[in-house]
This record gives sequence, structure tokens and C-alpha cells, in this order.
Amino acid sequence: MKRATIITIMAATLTATGAKAQMARWIIPPAYSAIHKMSGGDFLLTDSADMTILWSWDGKRLAATSDQLSSFSEQMAVTIRKGTNGISGFYNTDGHFTSLPDGLTTALGFPYFSSGYLLVKQGQYYRYVNRQGNVLNGQYVVAYPYSNGYATCYTYRNLEKQKDPYYLLLDAEGHEVPLSYNGKTFGDNEVEFISSVNDEGVGFVVAARKLYRFSGKSRTLTPVLARSSETDLRNQARLDRSMATCLVRQNDTATVLTASCGTSGNVYIWFDNRLIAKSIQTQDGQKHYSKTGHAQRSYATPLRVLREDGKMGLYWDTTELLPPQLDQVTTCYADIAFVRQDNRYGAIKAYSDGGFNISINDGKPVAFRHRTQSATVTVAMPEGIPVGEARLIVPRDAGLDIDPGSVSRSDDGTLRYEGLLYMPESLTDRFYDDGSQNETSYPLSVSYDGLLSPVIDVKVKALHEEYHTISVDPKSITVSTDGQLQFLFTVTADTVPGEEPTPVDVSLQADGLQWNVEQLSDTKYRGIVNDLYDGDNTITVKVEEQGCPPLFHRFSANYKKPVEKKSKPRPAKTTPKSDDKGKTKPKHETPIKPVLEI
Repeated sequence: MKRATIITIMAATLTATGAKAQMARWIIPPAYSAIHKMSGGDFLLTDSADMTILWSWDGKRLAATSDQLSSFSEQMAVTIRKGTNGISGFYNTDGHFTSLPDGLTTALGFPYFSSGYLLVKQGQYYRYVNRQGNVLNGQYVVAYPYSNGYATCYTYRNLEKQKDPYYLLLDAEGHEVPLSYNGKTFGDNEVEFISSVNDEGVGFVVAARKLYRFSGKSRTLTPVLARSSETDLRNQARLDRSMATCLVRQNDTATVLTASCGTSGNVYIWFDNRLIAKSIQTQDGQKHYSKTGHAQRSYATPLRVLREDGKMGLYWDTTELLPPQLDQVTTCYADIAFVRQDNRYGAIKAYSDGGFNISINDGKPVAFRHRTQSATVTVAMPEGIPVGEARLIVPRDAGLDIDPGSVSRSDDGTLRYEGLLYMPESLTDRFYDDGSQNETSYPLSVSYDGLLSPVIDVKVKALHEEYHTISVDPKSITVSTDGQLQFLFTVTADTVPGEEPTPVDVSLQADGLQWNVEQLSDTKYRGIVNDLYDGDNTITVKVEEQGCPPLFHRFSANYKKPVEKKSKPRPAKTTPKSDDKGKTKPKHETPIKPVLEI
């Protein structure tokens, strides 16, 4: 017994809406040891034989690398040599690779572009790489990735001798941003701390032991006070101890800066591992800074999995895309399913456009003259489906036979077969206005690219083209005294040139009476019906070709049985008279005559 189970695989909890999928096909063949969705964009990754291949969401092969591929950020994906932290280069979303000089390694575990730059480490110094693959001139003892157009660094004016250390803030062009307040620009020895700029455009600076808020939009500094209503700058937050004491790393992902506002209490600022401010606590309470990030695409999927007899198929909501034939569907994202087949992995995508367009007799009505009718079956393949290995699958008892050897494949992606249609039962000999009694379906499937389509009901309008004619000769109809009816009729066929004569079966129907048909010639017959009923008798001539609806011709015969007249009382017996020649004259009898009305 077959057992079917519907399994819903969701990559997100949101409900997906959109066009209804019509078909599914491989976009990545099942030839890889693993398959993944790549973070940072609509990309897919496959692994096999120490090679990682980057694919677009539509299955276009973009690149192949033996390195480890980081997620895309700002349309760049950094490659890292496996087993090391050495950077070899980066790919863009078109698969173009930009190589980088040897000796560059990842920094702070962040191999991603941000604000157009990649932070790397070269030897003991940090450096930045732009989108063109150029390593910028600056070298820094401490540096953080760009964040919202700014990067905070620490280095020496005299790097070779490591003299004159200072903090600096770089803008998106790589220029140093001057830090000033009330017309005073702070010198190198006054700036003790600069944070990265968060998504609200806020950073923090410690200059001349005082704490300032930096605006990325206006590039200005404003004092940090104990509360928002405070106006006395004497209560500005400041460091009353060493920087090493005030700036404490709590763990790998959090650092806190503590500044004193005198009798008004302290100010606390929490930073992440990239020195981006996450929150600040003043006497007004704690404020958490928002993290905008980028709008994330929803990968919610209406794809569902049907499990039957150990195999899996795919549905798009309630529409069948693939009958059970897959070893395993591991997960689904939006319109893509990751599939295991023969212990190898690939990806199948559902398409809302396309689908197989199958027509019989070029979509024209089919007129059946005989049990079978020759017809051409055409399969128009969807774009992107290779026609070379595709073939039409016709189940048994489908009412259609095709000749596999007759297939022709055209450059426009069309298959054409020659075949025979079998006349459906109860086919009428005329078209009805709504067409309901003339439409018949042929269940067909298509094998393509290693997959089998669902059954496609190909609808055809058809009728039985009756080409026989029955003619009864009314003058030939006779009836005998014992109620036997005889008549002559012809059965002729309106043949077409080249058509072979088809044998037919000729019979009568006579309301249960015994009958017989004698064939007098190729077209002429004699019908005989015995023991007519008194009254109306319906006589039907039936002509039937094997596998076709029969042809009928009916006529009615009103028959009156003859009645014998009552004889007069006999006179006394006398000797019969003789004629002149001496012969005795016969006794007179009343004749019996049948009456027949047609």
C-alpha cells in the first residue's frame, strides 16, 4: 500500500506570497558533496573535492576557488586560504576576482568590506584595502574596521622609531578628521580615545580628559553631561583615573568606558568588539543605540514536500511540481529546494512562468472516422530546459500511442511525435455549444533533465465523423401471412482517397423478435424479422465499426394480423354440382390478408 506524507519545509516563519509556480528544474545538478546558502546575498555555494563553487540564485556558475569564501558584504566576498588566516583576494557579485599581495591576513576576525574598505593586517601593522584592491599607505598599531564612513586608529607619527603616538579618525576618503570644540582643535597628546561611529552616526572621543559625543553627520563634538537637562559644563563627564582603568574589556564582545560627572554620578558607555557604541547610561537612564543594518530578504517558502514510498516530491502550495522521485529534500529557501540524489547534492528551483506546452493535432479538433486516428503530438519545452534528452512519457491505457522513433527535435526547443489516438467511448457525432461533451483528456508526462513532470492532462476536442449511410428501400418492404417482414437496404461508405475499406458489423434490433440479415452484395442487404407483433413494430438497422460508436436507422411497421371471417350456417348437405365437363366445383373459402403500414 502506498503511503504519502506531506512535509512543509520553511526557511522562515513568514508567509510567502507571489505567483503560482508551474514547473521545477535543476539549477545546480546533483553532483556535489554539500550545498549551502551564502550569507550576505542571494548566492549559493557547493563543495566538492576541496573546491568551493559560487553560484547565482538562478544557478549561474560565477566562480570556483580552493580557498574559504567569506560572506558577501558590500557586494564583495573575501577569500581566505584554508587552514590559515591569509587573505588571497576577493570576488564581486559577478564572479570577478581581485587578487591581493601576499602577506595580508584577517584582522579582528572581520574579513568583510565596510564603507568601501577592508581592514587587514600586514606583519605587525593594520592597513586598509579599497575596492580596487589597492593597499592604502597608512600603517597603524591599532585599527578597527570602517563603520558608517569612519575608522578609528592608533599609530605613531614616527612609525619607524615608534615615537609620538596618537589616535586619529579617518573619513571615507582616508583623510584624517580634525577634532575640535569651541574653536579649539585638540592636539595629538590630548586625544586619548576615539570610538567607531555607530549606525545612528554617534561616536565618542576623550580629549583633554573630557568625554565628547562625535556626530558623524556634522563632524562636531559636544560634551557628554550627567543628564540631558544639565547645562553646567563643569559637570561634563571626564576621566578621573588612567585610561587603562576607565576603559575595561569585559569579554571578547564587550568593552565599557566609565567617566565621572563629579557629584552628579558616572556615565557608562558599552562598546562591541569593533568599538562601536551599543548603549550609554547617564542620570537620565540607559539609552540603547539602534542598529539599522540592511533590509533582509525573507526566504519564507510555499514549497512543500510529499513523501511517498521512500521518495520525495515537491508541491508549491497545492500545485504539484514534481511527483515523488527525489531521495531527499534537505531544506527550502523561497523558490529553491536543496536536494540529495544518489548521495550527491544539487538545487531545484520552482518557476512561476514557463511550463510544458503540449498540444495534439496542433490544438485543432480531432475528427475520428475509425477507431484510431493519426495525430501529431507537440511538446514546447520551457526556456532553459535542454531538449536533447527530453522525451514524452505516455502511460498505458492513456488512449494514445506514440512512435518513439518518430521524434524530431527543433532548435526552438520543440519535440514532435507521430502517434495514434484511440477514440474515446461515447463520443458524439456533433459539437455542442459548451463543448463539454466533446472534450477528452490524455494524461501525459515529460522526462527532462533527469526529472519527471507531473501528469499533464492534455485536452482535445473531438467528434465521431460518421461516414456510413443506411438507406432502406420502402418499396421492398413486404410481410407474409405468418408475420414475416422482409426489406432491402444498403450500407454505403463515403471514403476518402487512399483509405482502405473497413469491415463493419450489420445487425437488426426488433424489440426481441427473431431477425436475420443476408448480405446480397458489398453494399446491399436483406433484413428479415419474424413473427411481428400486432400493432407497432420498431425495426432498427445497426451498423458498427469496431471501436466506433454505432450508426442506427429506425423505421416503424404497423402490422395487423389477418382475421378469419365467420362462415354462415351450413345448409343441408347436398351433392356438389358438376361443370359441363363433369368436374365438381370447389367449395368457396374467405381469403386471409395481412395489413402492413409503414
